[in-house]
Amino acid sequence: MIQKRTSPLKKANRTSNRPVSQLNVAHKEHLIKFFDEDASAIIQDATEDLIKSFAGLEIKKSRVAEFMKEECNLNLKVVSHHAIARNCEKTLEARAAWVKEWTEKGINFLNNCVFVDESGFDINMRRSRGWSAKGSAVIVETPSTKANSQTVIEAISAFGVVNLTMREFGNIKRRKIVDTTKRKAPEDRISIPKGTTSGHYVQFINDTMDIMDEFPEMRGFHIIMDNALIHVPSIIDPVIIRRRYIPVYLPPYSPELNPIE
Repeated sequence: MIQKRTSPLKKANRTSNRPVSQLNVAHKEHLIKFFDEDASAIIQDATEDLIKSFAGLEIKKSRVAEFMKEECNLNLKVVSHHAIARNCEKTLEARAAWVKEWTEKGINFLNNCVFVDESGFDINMRRSRGWSAKGSAVIVETPSTKANSQTVIEAISAFGVVNLTMREFGNIKRRKIVDTTKRKAPEDRISIPKGTTSGHYVQFINDTMDIMDEFPEMRGFHIIMDNALIHVPSIIDPVIIRRRYIPVYLPPYSPELNPIE
């Protein structure tokens, strides 16, 4: 008996009945420019702007959203806030001048640099995005609505982590039961400086250089840091130079020049 060969089923083409798109390259360029100028705009704004800018165009927001994703390569992401001064002409010129100056002085991020920075965190920190069923909010439970901040100070190089320390939140209170009509005695409170100060930073730099001293190949390295308020050159520079290392401060608004960022 001869078996009849059956052809494989073809995948249904769900787009066969879709009308030809009204959007073209001109609309694509317009949308990209629109969101370049205002990244936080919503799709409704973009749709209204398209209709206003192109005579005779009638289109729904859902189609614009689809076009943005498929043709414009635009996706909704978490916003990163940058100061206006970060990319102004003056800052860009200062950044370029800094790179030129220190390159001529022989700085090499892979061979003779240690990068130092501080970062804060608390136990409530979570990802800024999450998953949930459609129509329901994303809820992540945390130990409390408020949490004390911790500060991590770290130093790294191309060879690995050089030093790392954590400073806990200051202003810790010691409480005891007292008559509410009486004023609390001064000893009821332990005064601990809040946050990280220049003194803490200088101590960290000294500890880091103690570690670097143990490695002859790290002698004379550049210690690179940003221009934060606690990085006071008049205090820090003598400490570093006395140990025969080189203090280097990044130009303002230039975290991209520090790999630790």
